Order: sequence, then structure tokens, then C-alpha cells
Amino acid sequence: MLKTNSDIHYDIKNVQIEDIENIQQLYTEAIKLQKRKKEVHWPFFEKEIIEKEIEEKRIWKLIINNEIACTWVTTFEDLDIWREKNNTPSLYLHRITTNIKYRGRKLVSKVIQWSKQFAQENKRFFLRLDTAGINAGLITLYVRNGFKFIGTTVIENTENLPVHYHGAEICLFEMKINVPLQFTFREATNEDIKSLKNLAVKSWSIYKDILEDIHWKNLERILHNENLFKELTQNSYAILCELSSKEIIGMAFLVPQGNPTEVFEKNWSYMRFISVKPEYNGQGIGKKLTQLCIEQAKKTREKFIALHTSEIMPNARKLYENLGFKIVREIDNRLGVRYWLYLIELD
Repeated sequence: MLKTNSDIHYDIKNVQIEDIENIQQLYTEAIKLQKRKKEVHWPFFEKEIIEKEIEEKRIWKLIINNEIACTWVTTFEDLDIWREKNNTPSLYLHRITTNIKYRGRKLVSKVIQWSKQFAQENKRFFLRLDTAGINAGLITLYVRNGFKFIGTTVIENTENLPVHYHGAEICLFEMKINVPLQFTFREATNEDIKSLKNLAVKSWSIYKDILEDIHWKNLERILHNENLFKELTQNSYAILCELSSKEIIGMAFLVPQGNPTEVFEKNWSYMRFISVKPEYNGQGIGKKLTQLCIEQAKKTREKFIALHTSEIMPNARKLYENLGFKIVREIDNRLGVRYWLYLIELD
């Protein structure tokens, strides 16, 4: 991958076995600089670590004049650091290291530019990186290059991480990547029931670590009840979102009036299981599903649509409020968390 601009010609390739000694030397110089600046410094990265990254084709080099000017590591998974955010397809950058000979040439900017394209090609919705310790210079550098500084964290379980993460304050950065997706909306059929159940299990699994174990088990039992999704598909307006590959990534159900519950009144229609596969959050799918239910309710002359949502779903609450839903009241706790009843009156 040859790149060029007015003052520099460079090539980006995967690191090879014969590069390991040079890569380790770059790390050694970077560690010296970190120590000299009294920053949180990296450990020495053993040859076996680099060999594994080479085998997995995850370590890269930027070459100028047949010399490694910069190196970095990529991964598509970073659960230990990013936790629940790891559910969204992302490209993670690690160990960006510039050869001291080429510092001041803005090579980090070129790495980020390449990474944005690489993320888009691999349908990754975010480009993310982290730094150990509070380094004002690095924060400024990454923000200047388009990253959003989203805050700091201290990682509790560092068993699988290098020692510089142990007890350190970690700065987190992310950049949204524009990934064009081709998806369509259609009504669900009986053939979709199993896929809808699986989608529910997948999309609600992000709350497993938030809910108390007893409440998660109760919810899990509900989500695995295929008859529930069969009943909803057959007796309500069941709308789904699917990719061109036919993978179902979103769903919602609009139950018509005349089906009261302990929460929903007889003359209300109401929505249930508005769900989007976690890796496709942020694409406007949940909003479109809700809008399609509103349109359907108007066609069938419904006067009201109700729904309920909880304190662990702040983004959903904001979405419903922006679409015109208003809080009627707080209802009894479910799953050990606070819930609110929402209602919209249709024209």
C-alpha cells in the first residue's frame, strides 16, 4: 500500500519475522523516552508476542526509504479494556511507535488516516485507542486527529493485559467511522420466529453484567421462550430489519388495542421488544423501527401507543422522548431496576 504526498513517500505493510529485532529496538527507544518524561511506561515486549501478532497479521509498519519509520498493532476485539463497548464492531489501535529519526513528520496522523480506511473496509463502526496515564500531549494529539476523548477508567481485571495497565488510569479515545450498510425493513413471518428469539437473546445480553444474577436469569428465561415470539409475530404488527445477507439485526412489535395488561390499558396499542443487535447500534435502526410502528398505528386508527423502558436504557428513553412519547408515571420495578410508562397520543 504505497502512499505519497508533497513531502513524503511511504509504504504500509504487515511486519515480517525478519523485522522483529528492529521493532523491539523501536519499543526500547519508546520506553526510554517514557521513563525520561516520567510517564507510565511500557514493559519490554517479548519476541513471542510479536511473532503471534505477525502470524495473525495484526502488526504493521510504515516504511520510508526502506526503513521502518513507524509501527502499530490492530485488533478487532478489546473486551478487557472496552468492556460492553466491545459489542460494537470496532478497530482498536495499540503501541503506535515512531522511529526517533522520523519524529516530527506527523506519522501518527498517517497511521490514523490509514486506520480509518482499514476500519471502513472491514465494516468497523469505531476506531478506538487507549493510553496509560494522563498524558496531556497525547490527548491533544489524538483529539487534533479527530478522536473524541471519552474519559478515563481504571481496569479492574488486568490479568490478560501488559503490566503498564495494572492500576493505571487509562485514557479512552474513539472516532466514529462512516460505514454504509444496506438493510431493509419488512414484516416478520413464522419462518423468522427462531431468528427473532435469537436476536432478543443477543441484544439483551448487554445487560447481563448490569442486572443482579437472579433478575438476569428471570429475563434470560423469558428471552429463550420461543412461543412468546411466535405469539407476538402472529398477533401483532411484527416488523424487522435485515441486512442484504438476510441476517436479522432489529425488530419491534406493535400490539393492537384490546390486549390490556397490568401496565397497558385496553384502549392503548403498545410496543414490545424494540431490539437491535448490539454491533449495529448507532445506525438509526431502533428509531426507524419505532417510526414504522407509529405509521402502522396511524393506518389502523390507533389513538395511543404505549411502551415501558428502564433506567438502564438511557439512549432508548431519549429516542422515545424525541419522537413524542411522554412519561405517564413510574411503574413498579422490574428486573430490580426503575421503569417508566411512556405514551404518545396519535393525531
